Amino acid sequence: MKVKHLKPDPSKTITWAKGMSQELFIYPRTADFQKRDLLFRISLATVEAEESDFTPLPGIQRTLMLLKGKHKLTHQGHHTKTLMPFDQDNFMGDWQTSSQGKSTNFNLMCRAGTSGILKHVKGIENSETTFELKADVELIYLYVGSADYNGEEFMPGDCLVIENRSREQLKIACVKDCEFVQTSVTIKET
Repeated sequence: MKVKHLKPDPSKTITWAKGMSQELFIYPRTADFQKRDLLFRISLATVEAEESDFTPLPGIQRTLMLLKGKHKLTHQGHHTKTLMPFDQDNFMGDWQTSSQGKSTNFNLMCRAGTSGILKHVKGIENSETTFELKADVELIYLYVGSADYNGEEFMPGDCLVIENRSREQLKIACVKDCEFVQTSVTIKET
């Protein structure tokens, strides 16, 4: 099991008219979101306007988990969903999508050939949290709290990326109560 500890990278932040997006991880690592040559991308976004429209992303399956605020997503011709913290919505990137509400959200974008899920995991102060690793690539994002992984401080905004081809477990010691988002992505063999 190969584990990499990533800190927030300000150079991976995109500011747009109604908020910002920070790339946490992209695969393959040589991919460029602007060129859309990715298999999958994991990002954090803030929406600072009461109303906004999502950028069309044809060919990309999106999963969005709300972290903070309240967000109403309307996918024209498909469905409408109101999200509270840690609720999720799945939709295609080419759907015409608008949102209402200021928020912070966690995003997974997958192209054909990949599939992924997001899971909210709570960690209790002074205890270990165990993560089941079942996918090809796993990303564990610390949203709130503080933790320790193998003697290394794990702070909000930090991620652990695990490239994993076997079923294993990863344990993180929570120094304070923690809120994690675990992203599990399977890459289909071609």
